[in-house]
This record gives sequence, C-alpha cells and structure tokens, in this order.
Amino acid sequence: MKLKILGSGSIFSKDNSASCLIDNKILIDVPNGTCKTLKRIGIEPSNILNILITHFHGDHYFDMPFMLLNKISSSNKPINIYCDSSGENKIYNLTKLAFPNKVD
Repeated sequence: MKLKILGSGSIFSKDNSASCLIDNKILIDVPNGTCKTLKRIGIEPSNILNILITHFHGDHYFDMPFMLLNKISSSNKPINIYCDSSGENKIYNLTKLAFPNKVD
C-alpha cells in the first residue's frame, strides 16, 4: 500500500487541510484545494475511484463539488463515496450551491 499525505494542516494554516491518498485510487477527505493538489502531484482527479469522508466539517469535504464535476466531465468510471448517513444530502446541497445549473 502506498500512502501520500496531501495535507496535514487545518483550515487556518498555510498548509492544505488533512487529506491523504492510498494507492492513487482512494482519497480520504476532500478539503478545499484537493483537486488542485492532485493535479500538482500528477494525479488526475477523475481517476479517483473511492472517497472516504471522515466527517462533515468544511475542511474535510468542501472540494467535493469540484471532484464530482471533474469526474462527470472527464470519466465514465463510477466513483464510490463512503460517509455517514447524512452525507448524500450534504454533498448534494453543497454541489447544488456550487453549480446550480449542473445538478439535477
């Protein structure tokens, strides 16, 4: 197993918020700036197959709309999102807020 730390800071630090990537396919948490961080290290966000959201503070999932939009526009591979039972509604509402004309 190959683990990459994408961030270990908090929302108030100069470093990216806590997130890591396992085997370039499993993303744990999706804080702000995750898509750009992945691209900067040479990983296409649309290649991520699984996302685990540990909890629903903004610094752990606010890049989800960008991950989903990237996935929809550049890949037909499914993406699995693992989170608590409130997650689907929270992710939907955040994505609808970010891209009101893209979400049905």
